[in-house]
Amino acid sequence: MIDEAREEELRGQINSTFADVMYFAWVWHNKWDEAARNGTRPLKEDEQRAIDKARAAWNYGVDVRREYHELTGDPSMKPEQYARPFPFEVGVKEQDAVKAENSFLNLPSTPAAINLLNLFGIGSDLRENPKQVIKREKALDTHKKIKIEGDSTRPEILRVTIESRSALQVYELEYKYLEGSNAGLKKVYSFISSKISSIFHDGAPVKNSIEFPLQELVDSGMYKTLDTARRGFLDAGEALIRVGVKGWLRLCNKKRYEQVDVGPFFTLFRIKKGICIVKINPDFAWGMFTAFYTPLPPYAYKLPINAFTLISLIFTVARQRWEKIGKTGALKFPIKMKHIQTRLNLPDEDKTLHPRRDIRDVVEKSIEDIEATSNTKDFTITPYRASGEPTDDDDSISTFLAGYLEIELKGEYAESFTTIANKAEKRVKAAQKKKEKALSQKVDNKQ
Repeated sequence: MIDEAREEELRGQINSTFADVMYFAWVWHNKWDEAARNGTRPLKEDEQRAIDKARAAWNYGVDVRREYHELTGDPSMKPEQYARPFPFEVGVKEQDAVKAENSFLNLPSTPAAINLLNLFGIGSDLRENPKQVIKREKALDTHKKIKIEGDSTRPEILRVTIESRSALQVYELEYKYLEGSNAGLKKVYSFISSKISSIFHDGAPVKNSIEFPLQELVDSGMYKTLDTARRGFLDAGEALIRVGVKGWLRLCNKKRYEQVDVGPFFTLFRIKKGICIVKINPDFAWGMFTAFYTPLPPYAYKLPINAFTLISLIFTVARQRWEKIGKTGALKFPIKMKHIQTRLNLPDEDKTLHPRRDIRDVVEKSIEDIEATSNTKDFTITPYRASGEPTDDDDSISTFLAGYLEIELKGEYAESFTTIANKAEKRVKAAQKKKEKALSQKVDNKQ
């Protein structure tokens, strides 16, 4: 028996979404000049916003028409009718593709942001093998102190404290979200973090939310369909709004810490008519996460989770070494295999019966995935032994793990860090001028 109330509700939604599409797309589309329609002129901000809303309304309408067809069996709502591609992509799709291929994403890369991304990657090992996690982290950084403990008053919470020379963060994570490698959570967290960079100015948010079409999660390559994108976004959001963060900064030349804030830092994840809405906590000390960013290639989200983790690590390390870009405009640096083993959360070589399969093959497959997707000579990843010789297929696992990956970035990859260098140089010059001006005023006052 058909639910008549639901049928009527769906019919109303079909009409309203169609009206939205016609308003946002048809009217605006007819206002565009030929250059905008054929893709030779970039869309203006209001034009792009209109087409994004129209696309989101169309995609939402597809879902509504699908449900209506399943409920009523209406032949006019067959898949070939309700699942047609968005009809107003003339010129826009090509522009978006070119823009996506040529623009790097902004991935927050402060210690607090990187720590949280790494904790998501460690996943269930935080709960099941805390001593091993601590041992690995300290092997990477002997100055780091890390503590993993439960909460006696909230048994569902796992608390992780990470202390470095200059700061201390406490992360509160719910046990149920620490399963496996948290692949979807890592990618959605990174994607959302890059999105919120647009609403910050001088480390503070200028508004309390971001919105973007659900379709973007599909276009990025993170998900294959709108249905999987919807589930992935909402599942990740459910976990992220439950993450608590407390931060302290060490006061200059003092041992004590000053608390800078308490999380949560995300407060809402919602999808409304095909538009993803993320609200942030405006009172959170966002400087802990947004003080600086790492450029990330736009194809990163298309990669399998291990390759995504590896490319995120590569560009985070590159961000720390951007000052070494030479006159040739290239950046070359090593990353130890042990570092990669830890960040990809691969087993210790003496804890697995198949070290070649479970460690080396995973690293090499991640490199192959990145190279196949990037398809460029401007970004190369080459494995070496500790002696500086290229790795050999017959190398033992201990020889392989004693080695490193040599990373070289050229062309647009190096240029993405040159932009950071130029901004840093401007900040240094501005600070120097400010200092000189203050000194000059001090001298004038004495005279």
